[in-house]
Amino acid sequence: MIREVTNMNKHELYHNHNYVYLLTSNIINRCGDSLDTILFTWLVYLLTNSAGWSAIIFGINQATSVIIQPFIGPLVENMNKKKVLVLSDIARVLLVLYILYVYTQNMLSPLILVFMTISISLIEAFHMPAGVAVIQHVLPNEHYDKGVSVNVSCTKIAVLVGTGLSGIVISSFGIGISLAIDALIFLISALLMFKKKRRQTE
Repeated sequence: MIREVTNMNKHELYHNHNYVYLLTSNIINRCGDSLDTILFTWLVYLLTNSAGWSAIIFGINQATSVIIQPFIGPLVENMNKKKVLVLSDIARVLLVLYILYVYTQNMLSPLILVFMTISISLIEAFHMPAGVAVIQHVLPNEHYDKGVSVNVSCTKIAVLVGTGLSGIVISSFGIGISLAIDALIFLISALLMFKKKRRQTE
């Protein structure tokens, strides 16, 4: 009986178009985060030939959102979650395209990459809590716990898969195309959230 109820909840969960858009957006987003983590670490190594610089960029990428997120989370609660998600994705598209531009113009420096990494990580600190908080606006109460659980599991898997595929993408397509792919990932994420219809006040 419990299994039948669980299967029914899953069926209803995945037939909620708003939730599917949100879940897909979050999965794609985490793949993009994984790609730019590896991409920026490798890019600064190419610029400096220094493992120390690579460690700095990787550390900034990982630490910034972790440190800032507890302070930003309460602020996000009072914001329109859909706007936060869409605008944060668009902002990251623009930042990654800027990195692509300065890279193709041979103007990219380690300091620029540090600033861009901090900026993207700060934006990520807004996106992550909004991506979880908005679930309550797209699912009824009886499906909320299941929806959060599926979202957490899928995004964790996306981080692992995205990290694993990043090396393949970079080695196969090079830095320039990999940056373009990263920007495209965030653009697709924004478009998916833009399609999400309002269920109640967010």
